[in-house]
This record gives sequence, structure tokens and C-alpha cells, in this order.
Amino acid sequence: MELTINLPPEADRVALLGPAERNLKLIREALGISVIARAGSVRLSGAGPAVNRAAGLFAQLTEAAQRGRPLSRPQLIAQVQRVSAELEGTADASDRRIDALDVYI
Repeated sequence: MELTINLPPEADRVALLGPAERNLKLIREALGISVIARAGSVRLSGAGPAVNRAAGLFAQLTEAAQRGRPLSRPQLIAQVQRVSAELEGTADASDRRIDALDVYI
């Protein structure tokens, strides 16, 4: 499945994508999908359920940024853990995945 999300033009790019696009990397690694940011949009591709969950994460990031209260790194990690747990079916599996990601991020 492939989905393109148009980012609001007034939204702070760093608040959405993270410094050096670290939010993209976190979502990509945790959900096992392709995430590419280009010219005001983000393209998600991969398994349908994972892409849909990633789209939900971007909706949360966008809403928080538009309110002027962007998600902090720990808040985003918690949301990604929740989404990963939903996809994996167990919280333990997602906790291991995020712990491994913390080494690279």
C-alpha cells in the first residue's frame, strides 16, 4: 500500500519530521515501512496496516505542531511503541524493537 500525506504549509517541518528527520527514521524502523519526505509531503509505503498506523502517527504529529505544542521525543516513542504493540499483538515485542532503535537514534 502507498499513501501520500500533504503536510500543512504553515507547519514547522522540524516539529513534524524531527531534527535530521529522526521522527521519520523512528517510524520507518519501528513499523517496517518506507517513509520518504519530499517538498511538503510524506510518502508512506509498505503493508497496509503499518501504513495506516503511520498515517495516524503523522496526524498526531501534525495536530500537535499546529497547536504549537509539538510531540517531544519521549512522547513520540511512546506513541510508536503503542502502535507497534497493536501491530505485533504484544507490548513486549514492541518494547524490544524500540530499545534496539534507541541505539541508532
